[in-house]
Amino acid sequence: MKLTEKDVTVNMQRMYYLLTALDVHQEWLRPYLNKEYSKIVSESKAKNNHLRSIIKKQLTREEIDNIELIGEEILNQIWEEIK
Repeated sequence: MKLTEKDVTVNMQRMYYLLTALDVHQEWLRPYLNKEYSKIVSESKAKNNHLRSIIKKQLTREEIDNIELIGEEILNQIWEEIK
């Protein structure tokens, strides 16, 4: 199955959102980890942020704003579910 340009764009937007969510979670979790895991998380976070910055350059400001709004809504729903 060949993806259309729109499919690729939508998937890049999804990846940007997921990378952002992972970054936030890693930042929150890192202080609670032992030194070895904290180092691994820091390395992962750096690679994650590099990929996210590359994707961000390909998105418009409007797309980024929309992704962030949707992301906030989804995270709020998740937190309500796991309280």
